[in-house]
This record gives sequence, C-alpha cells and structure tokens, in this order.
Amino acid sequence: MGCTMNPDGQNKQPVPYATASAKTVLASILFADRYEVRPAQLAKDIGADLSLFWSTTDRNLFKAFKEILDAQEALTPEAAALRTGENVSDLLALSDLAMPNRDFLAGHVATLRADFQRRQALVIAAQLEQAARDVSADLAVALLAIRADVDALTASGPKTLEKELGACVIDLKGLFSLTLPERKAWFPWLPEGALVMVYGQRGIGKTFFSLSSAVSLACGSPFLRWAAPEHPVGVLYVDGEMPLGAMRQRVADLMQNPAADGLLRFLPGEHVYNSTKRDLRLSDPRVREAVSRIVDATPEVRVVVLDNISCLFSGMDEDKKRDWEQVVPWLLSLRHRGVAVILVHHAGKGGDQRGTSGREDLLDTVIRLDRPHDARAEDGARFVVRFTKSRGVTGEAVSDFEASLVKDEAGSLTWTWRPVQESNLDRLLQAVSDGVELQADLPDELGLTKGAVSKLVKKARDLGHLAPGDRRQPLRLTGKLREAER
Repeated sequence: MGCTMNPDGQNKQPVPYATASAKTVLASILFADRYEVRPAQLAKDIGADLSLFWSTTDRNLFKAFKEILDAQEALTPEAAALRTGENVSDLLALSDLAMPNRDFLAGHVATLRADFQRRQALVIAAQLEQAARDVSADLAVALLAIRADVDALTASGPKTLEKELGACVIDLKGLFSLTLPERKAWFPWLPEGALVMVYGQRGIGKTFFSLSSAVSLACGSPFLRWAAPEHPVGVLYVDGEMPLGAMRQRVADLMQNPAADGLLRFLPGEHVYNSTKRDLRLSDPRVREAVSRIVDATPEVRVVVLDNISCLFSGMDEDKKRDWEQVVPWLLSLRHRGVAVILVHHAGKGGDQRGTSGREDLLDTVIRLDRPHDARAEDGARFVVRFTKSRGVTGEAVSDFEASLVKDEAGSLTWTWRPVQESNLDRLLQAVSDGVELQADLPDELGLTKGAVSKLVKKARDLGHLAPGDRRQPLRLTGKLREAER
C-alpha cells in the first residue's frame, strides 16, 4: 500500500498510536539480554517490524536495533544511542518497561498492528474525500485505486490470521494420529496444567488444606485419601494474607517428612512488603508477569498455589466476570507451560464460591469445603470435602469425605478422614445415644434428608448397632454397642 501518514505533519487530530505499547516492545528488545533472551529471536517471535512504530523517534530506534542485530553486534543502549543520536540516559530509563516474554508482548504487538491499520484507514478516508471533492478527476478510476488500498489493508490482518488458523485445523484421522505427551497426575484431581479452586467459609481450614497439599507434593507423601505422587513435585506457594510467623509454624507442624531442597518455595505477601514496600497484588499484570518469570526460571515448580483470590487480586470486582477475564490469559499461559494452579477462595453467604460463577468456567476441578452439621468451634480444621466439578475424574477418588486435622503424640499436625456415609452413621448413633428416639426427628437433628436417614437406620440395624423395628418404633441401641461404648 503506497499511502502513508507523516508523524511530523500538521494534523492536530489524535492519531491512533499506543505509545506505551511501543515503548514496552522497544524496551523488551533492547534489554532482552538481561533476561537471557536473544533480542533478534524475540523480535522475530513477536513479529516486530517497522510498521508497528509511528513516531519518528520510535521508528529510528527500531531501525537502529535492526541494523545492529543484522550486523550481529551486541545490542546495547550505548550502541543504539550512537546510531540514533538519542540520549543514553533516556534509553536506560526504558529498562523499567522491559518484559521480554512472547506471550506478554503479543497483546502489545496486536494493539500496535491494529493502530497501524487505523492510521492507514484514515489515509484512505482522506483520499476518498479528496477524490469526491475533485470534480476534474475520474471518480471511477480513483475509487478503483482506493479499493485496492482497502483490499491490501484488510489482507494484512484477517487473511494472515485465517492462514495461521487454517494450518491448525485437523481432520479426524489427524486428530487420532497426533502424538500427545503423557499428562502426569500428582493427585487424581491435580494433573499437569490443571486449574483448580478450593473454597469454603472463612475459618473452615482452606489454608490448612492448601498448605498441606503443597507440603505433601513437595515431600512426595500422601495427602488425605490420595496416595503420594510418584516423585516429589516443586510447588510455589503465593500467600496474600498470612503472617510470616504463622506460616512458618504451620509448615513446621505439617511437615512430617523433609522436602528436597528447592521443591517448596514461598512468595509471602508480608515478606514482599517488608522487602519492597509494595503490596503483592496479582491484579497488576506486571506482577502476574513477574510470577510467570519466577516459574520459568525454576522449572522444578510444577504447581502454583494462590492463597487467596480476595487478597491477591484486590481491586477487582468479584461479581464482575469481565474483571476476572483479565486474569484468564495468565492462568491459561501457566496451563500451557504444564503448571497446575490451585486457587483458594471464600464461599459466599449461599455456600457457593463468592462472586461471579464465570470464574469456574475454565477450571478443571472445584473443591468445596463444608462444615459438618455437628461442627463445634473447638474442632479447628474439620470439614466435608466435596467435588462440585471434576473434569475427567470419577469414582471414589472424588467422592465426599470428612477430614479433620488433629495433633499426634509428638505434637505434629496430622489428617484423619472417613467417608461421609461412615461419619453420618456415627452421628446418627450418637444422636440416639443422646436421647433422640424417633426416626422422624433425625432429619432435622442431622441435617439430612428423610431418605438419607432411612438408609442410615437400615444400615445401622443390618450392622447390629440398632435393635430391629420399624420407623414408628423408638430407636434403641443394642446391648453390644452400649458395651463397646463403655
């Protein structure tokens, strides 16, 4: 397309140009070596070219970068300043914008390409207006030329994307002939790249559950009802609210076996603030990108725990799906790396996870922690584990069970668990022992349906715990069970 727009012209109308995106791309190329990324390869990977840049300064900088890289010379601020006449200190100031990550820069490049098309569209519009006003010109010929420019402009975007996507379309034979890598599963509900949410009411034990899972993964030990992973797994635990002292004590109490060096890492919000005077806010895309770099720099980390959404993503409206959609590309980028993510969240007043239900759309697994009907304040971390979503996993591995965290004789914290059915049976027998005589009173007492109570009563009689009878007769414990109680 032959028409261009002069960045130094006299047109006072705002010109579409995302200056911040342009500076970020230039800075990322200029300082890529600092992050052990080759500048030339980065520029190629993101498809950077001169059309992205509109201002004279930015265009001159990119030209200089390309000349230096084509000559296979070292790209430094000093070398760029020498070729462009720019002030070295001005170039060094760009280093704060540098984020040489292809996934991160893709959005900036897409913005700059869209701005390029808009600028070209403005030029075409000006040509069309000029042709319409020039009564001496052949309008038909002018329109044909403008149409060619429009076709060229549209071909530079959608058709290129169409070609790229078209190459990714596979037929049925191609689908079944693909060689797919084995997807390891650390726990049945936590395979590589899984996106998981654990939620429950405040104080129920969400952090104990999540921290225990992290310790078990890093130590290669069992967790609750699930067997130990084949080998220890690296975990990065990102915490937004717990005091450092409390975290250290909990880890010490939970860690019955030592973890291999470097497999259990922490990014505590309190430590971040003490060290940098900044809050750890993953609602900031720069912080999310920094966490991605940490993960990339520590390949042994295969699981990231984010505890919790309310603290780490402060500033976002929990009820608005659009706010959460800003985080989705980042979570998907971790999934594409094979890194599993466990999101810890609060339950709302109705018992479901708090805020937009759209947060669950891309998740593989959703675990809800419920208080047992007979829970007491002194019970501590005691809850029923329920899987409200478990993509690709069925059966006993994701059936409901009750878990309790207790101290053993050595003072260490250890988990006990039992199927919900067994727990409810014990509660029923305890209720009868406490004086509940009629089956009709048990649903309200236990918080269960009449059908569930009927099944439990039948099971208790079949096991010999309750004396034979029907639902109208008083419930009586057998002498055998009373003797066992004594």
